[in-house]
Amino acid sequence: EFTVKQQWQSDRRSPARWIFSHTWRHWWIILAMLIGALGNALLAAISPLQTGRAFDAIIATPPDLKTLGNAALIIALIELGRGLILQLARNIAAETLGQRLERDIRAELYANLIGKSMGFHDAHPTGDLMARATNDVREINFMFNPGLNKEGTIIEEGSHESLLARGGHYAELYNTYFRHQSPDYRPPALDEDDGYLMLLPRRRGGSPATA
Repeated sequence: EFTVKQQWQSDRRSPARWIFSHTWRHWWIILAMLIGALGNALLAAISPLQTGRAFDAIIATPPDLKTLGNAALIIALIELGRGLILQLARNIAAETLGQRLERDIRAELYANLIGKSMGFHDAHPTGDLMARATNDVREINFMFNPGLNKEGTIIEEGSHESLLARGGHYAELYNTYFRHQSPDYRPPALDEDDGYLMLLPRRRGGSPATA
């Protein structure tokens, strides 16, 4: 085996440091995403205040139309600024960060695979290696977009076992991509009327034929 030298090397001392080393290379994208998210949250907090001012102006005697117009104008400008500038900047930054991390990590994986010996490639099925290079690397992209970009909220929290028992987003992702990689995973048994047995011709006695 040999090592392919790259211009930049990631920190592989732990998974957290490895992800951080890849992420921190694009610190300015993270800054743009945080500015967009925090600015959007700040302006979203101002809109209800202006709505209250508008109601106070309407119920006043006589109605304060000037204050009502100013509040309506401020609300309109806030929503335009949130939608056309801050939310757009946040979404573009999150998408760009996810795409660049996926590109960099896949390039690192390819460079590592090139340096592996023929014995390594003979011992690992091609399908498993392709799954690592496609689906598994793609999950890094999803971790940042929509992971960090899901309105800044934690959609689920708990241990691995409790999240699987809940059957929510975490369980769906795990069962789709990672369940078959667990040491405790056992493929479901095929019944006589299920799977490929249904495609085989049956004998006169009714039992399916075997190849």
